[in-house]
Amino acid sequence: MLLLLALLQSASAADLTQELSWDLTVEGKKVGERTLTVKYLPADEGMRRVLESTTHLDAQPIGLGYTFEQRLTAHAGEGPASFHSVVKDNGRAREIQGRTGINGWTVSVVERGRTRTWDLPFAQVDLSTADLLDPQTRVPLAQLETADMLSIETGDVMAGKVERLGTIDIDVDGKPVPVQGLEWSSDTGTARFYYTSDGVLVKYEQQVMGKTVQAMLQKLPPPGVDDAPITTTGSGIQEETL
Repeated sequence: MLLLLALLQSASAADLTQELSWDLTVEGKKVGERTLTVKYLPADEGMRRVLESTTHLDAQPIGLGYTFEQRLTAHAGEGPASFHSVVKDNGRAREIQGRTGINGWTVSVVERGRTRTWDLPFAQVDLSTADLLDPQTRVPLAQLETADMLSIETGDVMAGKVERLGTIDIDVDGKPVPVQGLEWSSDTGTARFYYTSDGVLVKYEQQVMGKTVQAMLQKLPPPGVDDAPITTTGSGIQEETL
């Protein structure tokens, strides 16, 4: 962390970035890709992170009638990440925004030309699902017994139980990588996440239309932010018609 802080102090106007990409597969066949860029920026508290992610999934060529597109920007600091997400879920467009204020969260969803906005107290949200991607999140899933997640895809809060699956090795780019497995189970389904000791998400699995979509990191995860290949580069619901 000392190295990262030193880099932040010397970077001035330049951003420090970390990039990760995952292949998305169903039954061993590639159906898409997810990319993530994490920008580490100086802030009054020492550091903040901006996450930019894009997701493309098209399972139609393998006989599963489902497509998904997403553009995500999230801002993370000492707590759960706020976010702005634009998705096209099987052709249906939706825009979701979750932002924090003095008293809690304000969530807005724009869909079919209408905007719904509602407030949530901090106690009802343990993390947003953007935090699951953040290698430096301050609210890791591994520290929770139960997790109420604010979805970046729908704006819903999903409550679930966290179970430890133990440590296993996963082959990434031809090399075994030790990871900790976590399972999150809720009424909406079950998802599994596999993290390195540095917090890098190596693999995750979730159910879509009765099929398991698996995301696998394309390249070996960096050993940590300090040693990572970081580069420098320039109340109630309201409804209204847009």
